[in-house]
Amino acid sequence: MTGHRTLLFVAAWACAVLGASLPARAGIPEAPKLLMLQGEEVAASSSDACGLQPRAELPAAPASVMQPALPATPLRVLSWNVHKGGDRGWQTDLARYAASHDLLMLQEAVLTPEMRAVLESAGMRWQMAGAFSFKGVERGVLLAARVSPVSICTYRTWEPLTVLPKTTLVARYRIQGSSQLLAVANLHGVNFTLGLGAFTEQLDSVATELAAHDGPIVLGGDLNTWSASRLARLDDLAKRLRLQTLALDTDHRRVAFGKPLDHILVRGLQPRSATTEAVRSSDHNPILVQFDLR
Repeated sequence: MTGHRTLLFVAAWACAVLGASLPARAGIPEAPKLLMLQGEEVAASSSDACGLQPRAELPAAPASVMQPALPATPLRVLSWNVHKGGDRGWQTDLARYAASHDLLMLQEAVLTPEMRAVLESAGMRWQMAGAFSFKGVERGVLLAARVSPVSICTYRTWEPLTVLPKTTLVARYRIQGSSQLLAVANLHGVNFTLGLGAFTEQLDSVATELAAHDGPIVLGGDLNTWSASRLARLDDLAKRLRLQTLALDTDHRRVAFGKPLDHILVRGLQPRSATTEAVRSSDHNPILVQFDLR
């Protein structure tokens, strides 16, 4: 399929999947929204925009309190587009992954009571960059970990064809036995466009945010790299940030136009294992990785 025909197909796909009236019915906040658990309630606030420096830190615990940190070895990370929690069995699979991983990077997350229950029952602390709400339910990218981040920022990029935003969430976590912080960037890539402008803008915001970070990095998500030019933009980002693209032992990633959509890229971490798992609980299969801090 030629590039021009591919773009026309994508435009038609957007209209068919989302429906022309969805943007009118979606609740889109004026500014990027950060959602997190405070006590037992969900708190919503604005956040720093990724790509702005310096980054404000979240409130720290008193110096006398031991600061929780992610393990240095092994660090177990999962990235998964959960397809809005609309497929049978997603709760069971997510609960299994939450119990066996230290960090979850979720795309197309929906902040339903069911999703909260799965994450919180597993002892996960979560933060969500809300893209928009639909029928009163917030949707976006979500990070869940066994510890709270030190700092966090969000970024929102608009899809020209759907007039709906895609969000990015970048957080920094302490690591056991290290003075460095782990930066984690969770993206849902801009998808329905007739060019590379919005997609490149989204990647550039992440590059700017992480350019000054001197510690390890995990960057991943459903990046919607369905063309050679999009994959080239991702390769450019990897070179700028000195990121390693992980080779997967078993590759069941979702593919569009012959190109994989989901990725995890890293720096300063040594992969122990990297694979995917075929599931029926989403239209994407998760990437599962174990790392050692170098």
